[in-house]
Amino acid sequence: MLTLEIHDQSLAQRVTDLLYKQFDRNPERMLEELVKLYTLQQNRVQYSGTLQWTQDGLAYQKEIRGDWQ
Repeated sequence: MLTLEIHDQSLAQRVTDLLYKQFDRNPERMLEELVKLYTLQQNRVQYSGTLQWTQDGLAYQKEIRGDWQ
């Protein structure tokens, strides 16, 4: 079960309008589309060159500071 809680009244109204107009008052179709779009965005981020650090930031700073001395 997924619960969507919206505290912004204008956003809630926009979601309701979208549900009524584009998805014929069918929340299952709307949820399916939201999950599909979220998955597409997630995949786009994963394949856009995620940085992999060989060490954490603190270790890097210690190493660089050691080089300065």
